[in-house]
Amino acid sequence: MGDLPENEERVSNTHKINYLLRSKRPASGSPEDPSKPATTSNNNPRHKKKQKQQKQQTNMDAKKFDDFIKRMDAFSQATSFQLNGITGKIDSLDSKLEKLQKKTDILEEKQDQAAKNIDWLYNEMSSVQIELNQVRQATLANDFVINGIPSELMPQLPQDALILTAAAVGLVIESKDIKQISERKHKQSKTSRVMVSLHNGLLKQKLMEKVKSQNPLLVKDVFVNVPENSPNIGKQIKIFNQLTPTNRRILVAAQRVNNGSYKYIWEKTGRILIKKDENARVIEIRSTQQLMNIFGPNVFDIFNNNVNN
Repeated sequence: MGDLPENEERVSNTHKINYLLRSKRPASGSPEDPSKPATTSNNNPRHKKKQKQQKQQTNMDAKKFDDFIKRMDAFSQATSFQLNGITGKIDSLDSKLEKLQKKTDILEEKQDQAAKNIDWLYNEMSSVQIELNQVRQATLANDFVINGIPSELMPQLPQDALILTAAAVGLVIESKDIKQISERKHKQSKTSRVMVSLHNGLLKQKLMEKVKSQNPLLVKDVFVNVPENSPNIGKQIKIFNQLTPTNRRILVAAQRVNNGSYKYIWEKTGRILIKKDENARVIEIRSTQQLMNIFGPNVFDIFNNNVNN
């Protein structure tokens, strides 16, 4: 029985240990016991302040986010409005461009039609010019030119030169047969040219045929008083049809630009004819445009620099 006090002391110590252990056990709801809700820490002032700051920060972030959303909505609306305006302007420009394209197409059609009208008008004018030139040439059917008479042997009256020339080939021409006659001197060659218009075309034709049959007709055949030592004694006197200025230019230009492509270039009854060789067909040149088509555009220079001989 003496051992009982010792046992009581042990029991008392056991109760103390158990009490101490219970007092050190984590409270329910503490961070150390996640299975229970925290209650003790909520009463901590620092924790409350931190929670308050976090709540304020969250509210500020939410407000900023709301402001950002509002600005984005406003920007989206403004952008949408601007895009609608731009789209409207683009549609308007497309409509204007379409109208301009239609106007351009109409103008191009009118331009093409005008070009066709100009071509037609040019062709008509060319045809009229050709016909007019032919009519003018027809009025010269009784006209011809005596060329190559030395100025020193030229009679005082041009009709005397005609009468002497006709007599040299056995043909009689009197003053009454002459409709009009004139002289034109050529200073460079020191010769005279006699332009003659007769009343009778048959008489003119006879004269030209006789001169052609006696080709060449020399100065000494017409003027018997030419000294034997004269440099003009062996020169040739030629007779050819009077041509219109256009035909004259065509003939001279064709003769000057021909580089051997055409063997024959001549005039017959007021018509300008060319021929490549004996077997080729004869081509009549009726206009300056036709001449350019055959010999090239350089004939313009020849026309501009043409000197009547």
